[in-house]
Amino acid sequence: MANERDKDLPLVVSEILIEMHSTRQAVERLNDGFRRLAEITNQQQEHNNRLFKLMMEQNTQNAEFLAYTITKAIGGQQTQIEAHEQRIKRLEDKFSDR
Repeated sequence: MANERDKDLPLVVSEILIEMHSTRQAVERLNDGFRRLAEITNQQQEHNNRLFKLMMEQNTQNAEFLAYTITKAIGGQQTQIEAHEQRIKRLEDKFSDR
């Protein structure tokens, strides 16, 4: 009986080695897949970072333009107010002389 088991031992060892080799190949494929996934994830993150930077630059430009526009509008209103005040003063002066 022990002799029969010993006779099957090379076959069992051979099957184990084949399974180990298959497992090693599967692990290598998984490692390659994980490595590729990490590369794609990094590329996507870099792309997202570029988009975020671009959006921040655009927001900064928009804020600067808005501030400029508001300042210009306020300056225009101030000029109109001063012109009206001068006109009122001239009218007051004109009617106070009478």
